[in-house]
Amino acid sequence: LVEFGQMAPCAPLGVPSVLVAYDLAWAKTVAQTRTQADRGVRRLERWRTRAEGAALERLELGYYGRFDHLVVVSEHDRQTLEAAFDAAGQTAHPRVSVSPNGIDWLDYGLLRGSGQPGTAGFVGGLEHPPNVDAVDLLVDAVLPGAPELRTLYLAGGGTDAFAGDRITGLGRVEDIKAVYERVSFTVAPVTWGSGSRLKILESMAARRPVVALEQAAEGLESLWPSDGLIVVPTVREFIEVTRRLA
Repeated sequence: LVEFGQMAPCAPLGVPSVLVAYDLAWAKTVAQTRTQADRGVRRLERWRTRAEGAALERLELGYYGRFDHLVVVSEHDRQTLEAAFDAAGQTAHPRVSVSPNGIDWLDYGLLRGSGQPGTAGFVGGLEHPPNVDAVDLLVDAVLPGAPELRTLYLAGGGTDAFAGDRITGLGRVEDIKAVYERVSFTVAPVTWGSGSRLKILESMAARRPVVALEQAAEGLESLWPSDGLIVVPTVREFIEVTRRLA
């Protein structure tokens, strides 16, 4: 058993082997190209990202093909992976199955209080590029458009660089449950990526509603709709729901 797509080159030879891929690196890169035009990224940089995604896809599919069985965490990733094998002409590819991400929800069920009114939280380290784009969107669009949001807490590596009138960067935290105790709801304006977001599962387990863009909730479609997960297609609707929850 080999865990993480980055470990795929370590496929053992001559013995039955399974790879667990928590996300698809090339799929994340391809998804990134779809957001770059909206963010005004220069055309040359968009071409570079697109070429990188194509090269990653060829590389990863070659390594993945060495395994007998592949496990991904979402139906979306399974379909993406099988379609890529078919498009590459790899008809004898390994079987692909889904084992959804999960968390120990009992561990989050004993939080103190219901959070400070008018506060929201975002959990995610800034070493992960999709989280960087999400925080930029929060700072540039959501906070100015939602004056009812009194305080936005950011938790994760690199977020301690953020400090302002209505924003508090907590950096890396020892116990993530302490963050959920502070806030009354969480936000997930993630616009690209792969796999599924544990931050959404954690927030729901902590009984904190989550407002998420559709891309952020990929892989968690079985939870749509629910009282704890509010999924919206546009930034404008994201801001409207944020204002209502605040």
